[in-house]
Amino acid sequence: MVDWDPDDETPSQHVTPRYRVKRAYKPDPNVIIDAIGQPRGIPHEFKARDEVKSGFESIFVWITPNKNAEWINYIYYNQQRFINYTDDALMALGEQLKYTSKMTWQNRQALNWLLAEKGGVCVMFGTDCCTFIPNNTAPDGSFTKAMNKLKNLRTEVTVNAGRDKKFGEWFDSLIGSWKEWLVKVGVIAAVAVGIFVLLFCCVLPFLRSMMAGAAAKQMVNISVKQSGVDIGCTTTTRGYPIGPGLDELDEFP
Repeated sequence: MVDWDPDDETPSQHVTPRYRVKRAYKPDPNVIIDAIGQPRGIPHEFKARDEVKSGFESIFVWITPNKNAEWINYIYYNQQRFINYTDDALMALGEQLKYTSKMTWQNRQALNWLLAEKGGVCVMFGTDCCTFIPNNTAPDGSFTKAMNKLKNLRTEVTVNAGRDKKFGEWFDSLIGSWKEWLVKVGVIAAVAVGIFVLLFCCVLPFLRSMMAGAAAKQMVNISVKQSGVDIGCTTTTRGYPIGPGLDELDEFP
C-alpha cells in the first residue's frame, strides 16, 4: 500500500482545539496523463502488469485475452472483498457510535439533574457547552442511508458475479445424471471430427497428388513407347526401351 504521512498538511490548513479540519486531497505530481490519455509515472512496485511484457505477449493473440480476463476476475474479486470488509467495519463502528451517543446523552441528563441547583452543565461551561451531536445513526440519518447504499452495492456485485455459471447450472439441472455420459460422447465426437478433418485436409490431398504424379509419368511412358521414338535408351524391358522421365521430356526438340 502507498505510505501516507498523517502529519503531512498543507500550509493553509490548521487545527484548533475546538475544530478538526479535513486534509485536502493532494494528487501525486509524478503521475500524469499523456497526450493519448494514458497514465504515466506509476511506480513500478505498484503496477499490476509490465507494459513491455504485455507488448511482447500481444504478438500471440491467444495469450493476452486470457490474461486480461484473469486480471479482470482478480480485480472484481478484490472489489467484492473490499466492499465486504468496508461494510463489516462500518457496521461495527455504527453500532459503537450509536450506543456511545446514547450514553453521552444519558450522562448529560444525569449531570443536568445533579447540577440543577447551579443551573445545569451549560451554566458552568458557558458557550462551550452548546455542543450538538448529530444523530447520524438514526433510521433516517446520513450514516444509515450510506450503509443502505453500501449494502445494495454489495448485493449487486454478488448477483452479477458468476453470470457465466448460470448457463452451466441450467444445463446441469436439465440433463441431470446424463451430463458425464454426454461429455464423454462429446469428447469422442470431437476427436473423431479432428481426425476426419486431418485426413480430409492433409492426408487425402497428399495421396491424391502422389497418385496423379505416378499416373502422369505412366501415361508419358506409354505414349513414348507407342510412338516408337528412339531416345537413345540402351536398357530394355520386355523388348521395349525404357522411356525418359518427365524432367527429360523437356529436352526433346
